[in-house]
Amino acid sequence: MRRLGGPGLRVMHPPSGCEGVPGDLSPLLAIPRTSRLVITALAALALILGVGSPATAAVATMTGSVRLADGTPVETCLNIYDSDYMVVGSPCSDALGEWSAPDLDASLNYKVEAPSSDTYPNTFAPSATDFYSGDSYAADARVNIVITPPGTILGRITMADGRPLKDTAVVVSSTDGKLQEWGRTDTTGSYELRVRPGDYRVEIGLEGATLWIGPTGREADATIFRLASGERVTADAQLPERARVNGLAVDKSTREPLIAKDPTGTRSAVYAGGNDLRSSSAVVSLSPGVRVPARFALPLGGELRGRVVDVDGNPVPFVCPDVFYQRTNQRVEGVTSCSGSRGQYVVRGLPARAVTVALRAEPFSGYATTWHPSVDSQREAPLVSPQPGKVLWLRLTQYPGKGLVEGRVTDPKGRPLEGVSISIDGIGSPRMGSCESALCARTDADGRYSLAVTAGTYRPFAWGEPRFAPEWFGNSSTYRQATPVTVTVGSRVTADFQLYPGGRMRVTATTAAGPPQTGYYLGEIYSADGYDVGQCDAFAANGWACTSSALKPGTYYLWMKGQTGGLWYPGVADRRDATPIKVAAGDVAEVTVTVS
Repeated sequence: MRRLGGPGLRVMHPPSGCEGVPGDLSPLLAIPRTSRLVITALAALALILGVGSPATAAVATMTGSVRLADGTPVETCLNIYDSDYMVVGSPCSDALGEWSAPDLDASLNYKVEAPSSDTYPNTFAPSATDFYSGDSYAADARVNIVITPPGTILGRITMADGRPLKDTAVVVSSTDGKLQEWGRTDTTGSYELRVRPGDYRVEIGLEGATLWIGPTGREADATIFRLASGERVTADAQLPERARVNGLAVDKSTREPLIAKDPTGTRSAVYAGGNDLRSSSAVVSLSPGVRVPARFALPLGGELRGRVVDVDGNPVPFVCPDVFYQRTNQRVEGVTSCSGSRGQYVVRGLPARAVTVALRAEPFSGYATTWHPSVDSQREAPLVSPQPGKVLWLRLTQYPGKGLVEGRVTDPKGRPLEGVSISIDGIGSPRMGSCESALCARTDADGRYSLAVTAGTYRPFAWGEPRFAPEWFGNSSTYRQATPVTVTVGSRVTADFQLYPGGRMRVTATTAAGPPQTGYYLGEIYSADGYDVGQCDAFAANGWACTSSALKPGTYYLWMKGQTGGLWYPGVADRRDATPIKVAAGDVAEVTVTVS
């Protein structure tokens, strides 16, 4: 990929030949004169017949400037994007803020970005905050970028007793929903975030809950902080007294099933209502500072122990057990210790119920999730029954040997894509942005990836590059139609991907009474066979309408979760009654979904 007009641009001149003769003609002069006459005649005939070098596309030079709002020039390097969302040039501005980018295809339109730095936020010409809001320009246009210096929102978060709230997420969100900046508090409870001028709300992420800085802690009543360029605005907060249930502190002010746990694992956990299963629990309404009468009787718990080794019998560390009620997806609460250097894992505080045990390895380890003792599915897993006050040793789990899956991911023009997530098992989570599972790899600067994985059959999934649609191996928009790859012990399997921009959805949320008045509607997009491939969230700041992430041409289903539950497009409770949405390459499918 060339850098046009930027540092490192090299102009290659032909090598010198005979004195007074251009270097690129010297090989012709070495040919006998008679032969040169024949060559010349043939060249003339080719011109007459129209046979010659292919026509060269017309090129143009884009010029422009980068300045602050007050006119101060900015020295920086830019990104020029073509219609395939790819960077085709990276010119740099000089001391006067001026730049130029030669040799651009004159038939295309472009967008220009000044990337973010330690001093300034990223800006798309002329002064937009994101790619889609930026203007498109012809190749010969003059493009002037105006950067607005950011301001700073800072503050200190303390608990009800005045102690600092350490290592806690703080999110600053613009009131129009277009901007968001994340940070964490330090050991003193302090944070500091640089953001563009505008109106913002500040959100504190607590375990299992969210608190907005404002009089009530709710988003609807959150304080709006107005920030000007270069200004420093303070947003401090002190958490209210937490709700308490029989001495157990809970950081939630919403309706949730309450659970009492014994952190030592001596006794098994119990939900409100006296049941050890969440599905059978009672729901208790909590408010900050209010004591709720809810009594729990915790029975004596049981303990499971097991060990995990590799194909050679060596212990495998960082394998964590998940316990499920019988052969269902209901997780059983317990106190879990993942495997250590000896490969041994422990789950304490389990109720006396028949359970199955899943074993999940650490990210990027290449070990597929297995079920105790060493089977591929929960359906095949034997039931085990913990007994109160007793230790039950499980059979040894031994992972099979590994083979290598490798490949390269490129864009439509064959250029490498860095940072793409490859889920070898075909299961991604686009909302997370990148893959963190055991069967996950990421591409390097040359677009290459490799991961040694346990023997088996897989359908790799490439995702996480926002400009391009995710896809399964074999150019498929569904898991079931993907090309499977079989990995045997010691084998090497290649799975290459070429990603394309695809299409998108434009989703508008509405209710039976008209546009929603409050709330946040989380949209998940699923492939025709039910796999998570994208997202689109609607809320007040974006006018209850959103544009989805990129999607491969195909058929999809949309699910929107609101205040009281989720509905499938166009507004039905059961996916079997949902209407499929067709997405075509380069198009935006307009969708209106009824939410609750």
